Amino acid sequence: MALRKILVLVILLPLLGTILVSCGNETMSGSANKADVNKLANAWEWQNPLPQGNNLEGVSAADVDTCWAVGYEGTILKTEDGGEAWFMQDAGTEESLHGVAAIDGDTALVVGKAGTVLKTVDGGETWERKDAGTAEDLEAICALDNNTAWVVGYHGTILKTVDGGETWQRQTSGTDVILEGITTPDGKNVWACGWYGILLKSSDGGSTWQGVTNYTLSWGGWTSFYSIDAPSAESCWVQGGDRVVLWTGDGGQSWSVYEPGSLSGMSGIAALDKNRAWIAGSIGEIYYTDNAGSTWQKQDSSTQQTITQFSVVDPDTLYAVGASGTLLMTGDGGENWERSGSGSCRDISGVSAADVNTVWVIGDSGPILKTVDGGVNWQELDPGDAIETRDVAVGGGVWLPLNDISAVDGDTAWAVGGEMDWGDGYIIKTSDGGNTWTAQGKGDVMGLTAVSAVDESTCWAVSAGGGSGGAVYRTVDGGEKWEDITPRSGEEFTTWDDEEMIMGMGFLSDVCALDADTCWLADSFGVAWRTSDGGATWEFIRLDTDNSINGIYALDGETCWAVGGDFGEGHFIFKTTDGGKTWEEQLFGEGYGFGGVCAISGDTCWAVGQDGTVVLTTDGGETWSEQRTGTSNMLSEVAAAAPGAVWAAGMGGTILHAYHDPGRDMAGQAITAEEESIGEGKENSRYTWELQFTVKDAFLMDLYAADAEHVWAIGSTFTVPETYPLMYFYNGNQWEKQEPPEEFRDMSIIDADHVWALGSKGKIYFYDGSSWTEQADIGVELYSISALDSEHVWAAGDEVIDYQSHGFIYFYDGNTWTRQSSTDWSAHYVFAASPSHAWVDAGNIYVFDGKGWTVTTGYPDGEACALGPQQIWALDVEDYASQRYSKVMFYDGTSWSEQYRTEEMLGALTVADPGHAWAIGGMEHGNEFFIYFYDGSTWEKQYRVEDLELYDIAAADADHVWAISMMGEIYFGTRK
Repeated sequence: MALRKILVLVILLPLLGTILVSCGNETMSGSANKADVNKLANAWEWQNPLPQGNNLEGVSAADVDTCWAVGYEGTILKTEDGGEAWFMQDAGTEESLHGVAAIDGDTALVVGKAGTVLKTVDGGETWERKDAGTAEDLEAICALDNNTAWVVGYHGTILKTVDGGETWQRQTSGTDVILEGITTPDGKNVWACGWYGILLKSSDGGSTWQGVTNYTLSWGGWTSFYSIDAPSAESCWVQGGDRVVLWTGDGGQSWSVYEPGSLSGMSGIAALDKNRAWIAGSIGEIYYTDNAGSTWQKQDSSTQQTITQFSVVDPDTLYAVGASGTLLMTGDGGENWERSGSGSCRDISGVSAADVNTVWVIGDSGPILKTVDGGVNWQELDPGDAIETRDVAVGGGVWLPLNDISAVDGDTAWAVGGEMDWGDGYIIKTSDGGNTWTAQGKGDVMGLTAVSAVDESTCWAVSAGGGSGGAVYRTVDGGEKWEDITPRSGEEFTTWDDEEMIMGMGFLSDVCALDADTCWLADSFGVAWRTSDGGATWEFIRLDTDNSINGIYALDGETCWAVGGDFGEGHFIFKTTDGGKTWEEQLFGEGYGFGGVCAISGDTCWAVGQDGTVVLTTDGGETWSEQRTGTSNMLSEVAAAAPGAVWAAGMGGTILHAYHDPGRDMAGQAITAEEESIGEGKENSRYTWELQFTVKDAFLMDLYAADAEHVWAIGSTFTVPETYPLMYFYNGNQWEKQEPPEEFRDMSIIDADHVWALGSKGKIYFYDGSSWTEQADIGVELYSISALDSEHVWAAGDEVIDYQSHGFIYFYDGNTWTRQSSTDWSAHYVFAASPSHAWVDAGNIYVFDGKGWTVTTGYPDGEACALGPQQIWALDVEDYASQRYSKVMFYDGTSWSEQYRTEEMLGALTVADPGHAWAIGGMEHGNEFFIYFYDGSTWEKQYRVEDLELYDIAAADADHVWAISMMGEIYFGTRK
């Protein structure tokens, strides 16, 4: 079992994450996703909300179980189990998609921006672009059958197809306004609606269209119409702005006008028949009528996000979609709406990365989130009595008046907030990982906008200050006392422009502290501040811009980046390397503004902003490249712990995580280096590798070989909200599916008749060559198992006691399992080479000498394989946080020596004999992985696999070697 897979569901499988945070008023459990659901075709992946957080614009159900949803940035989602699981499909476009029509479970049409028309006939496995003969944005589609459909869009566009979308004919609408909706109950009567009160009807399948004006609004004017649904030739429902609903029961000869005043606004409508219809509001409101609109009953949608569209299957079954990736489904006509997926949809205002695994996030209206596994799982933290929650004026619920968070490590963090008035500031601190929070200066300082923690004692915070000007606060005693170190008007300031008139600090938006003395501030109107003496004196620095500086990040007292701009008005990035005396304008332009900035070195820096923008430099700012993020949601903050550990966050609860593709530079551009001598499908002269088997729609995570006729691969299927155990067995001729008792975390094999496996919650299973039986139920979580023989088996895991994880080592002597030792931290990996030589990685390395376990140093922290106590190979990672390099270490019974080193991350290891060993590796989160081979003297790259991450490798002997990829590929290697 590879070190990278020790915490299979805890560290390196974001697709299987469980996020326990709130969206609306519900707590949602997390989800796995089919076919790489939250990974984008670029350097960023969704971590919140899941399966993704782009606004969804269209939804269409083929039947009770099968439904498609589409939205911004080319998003296509599908469910095949009634909304329990949604998985993303590759649209082949980044254009926003606005409408979808599902014909059946295999066939669907999608329309969107710039004349986009897509069709699938294989359930969405592939989408083919169709030529609609227009470049206009297309807003909606309705389909009568597999051949006939209509589309509407900008400038009065109406298109019709009678051959399933292969060709399209333009119909004359008689208007030039944007048409938003179209519907037909029978193919003859077709209705369309649009802006500025446009309502159209055709009685001949669209050959001719007539405007409908025989309705009267209470104010005597007009309203734009955005959604329309006609369940029959006589009945048609229309939804408009200004809380207006139109209904006709006689084919449009007369109209009833309803104005449900309790709605905050309307965004979608769907009808079952002439009496029953649903309308949606802008803060998650859903209203239902069963009497043709005379009265409306409110239904609980379980969200406060805008609901944009419905799809009605039958009186009980409806689907709905909305902002921030909202997916809803009801099976009882709306009495109960359930949200699919997971995660908070509330805007995020602060993110802080303590290391590559530990990240803290705060929303501008709550919650506080934390991950300790790089974003696989997010825990919601409760500040308790340290802060007063506020009532949400619209939509109910509460919010936390917190604006920013800064963490020292996994235990210590400060958060600040409050409204921008005197005496309403909040400073809260945790020293126990967020379990408890203490108020510091509550009510004694102004509302605070940003915070920067240096260590457990030192922290800085700033305020925009309302109309009173900004303020700066600092503590050097852990928060027992906060000192106001704001320079006031009339005080002397150091400035690089002697003629500058300084009236004091403006509205402070960001702070970056380096220690107790050195700190940088971002001010409004293009001003930055710096102190190098703890605030006793300040340097006033005006940049060459009149726009606001929104983010500032300093590496030291000399090197600093400042970003900003007015959103929608323009953007800029400045850098100084001389403490602010001179500033280089590195990027400037119109369009989006930048909200946050973060650097990990003088060369590498990120800035984020409007429209999902992320720009990156890897040469100190000489060049900046825009990265694809797969979202247009505004990004307000960015934090990085290493090149492959970057988080961007912002509107709609968006949390994106960046990983580095070694085949491309960090801007996403292809690297044009000389081709490797080992390519995909190419191998050295000693071994032939081939793709032997593929497990569809599954993760394969671990591989074990007893001999050439007994090989196991284990993993899980792609489903939301839960996964299902998966096991395949190779009998020497073919791979066949087996049914394990549950999803296994780890296995250890002596021979084909003696196999141990770990299940959930401490269950240990044994395989005797014919069946699996439960051997023990330890009662604590077990992660790793290592068997030497039938009387020497070890297992390692942990148990949470008083909110702290404690590791345990269990031993099997052939009869019973007993607890052998405890560790100070979770015990994640155990390996045994002999009855008197074993070790456990539990933060520290614990070694067994045949009598007891003791803490030691100098041992590798990765996967190991042994031919005996004097022939042990193990993987080791040097400087994991920066992912510098991996090593293969060898133990000769006396000491460890380095046998091989590579800049790639090595993830798994297997040894057949002293002259035949293999390892797999690649750049972390990259798309290029290698199989390495050891011939007894040297290691070399033997085989390359692109676009699939290799996850484990196992050798039965020198002639039979298998490797698996995360996405279900099984490769077989044999000696020539």
